Amino acid sequence: MARQKARQANTAEPAVFDVKGLRDFLGGTVALSTLYKALRAGRIPHRRLGNRILISRRQLVEWLEGREA
Repeated sequence: MARQKARQANTAEPAVFDVKGLRDFLGGTVALSTLYKALRAGRIPHRRLGNRILISRRQLVEWLEGREA
């Protein structure tokens, strides 16, 4: 039982994405340049940590479903 939970934890989506992780989460169909433009314009909810862009999976899913994040 513990091994099964550990395997599930390893295959679970991360709680926070970087821009490349966001592209992968979206199926790899959106160009990185398009994502960076949308992030710069504030259309995708995110936070900056130094020069890193971090996107919360929970906020992203809420935003994609049309709820405010």
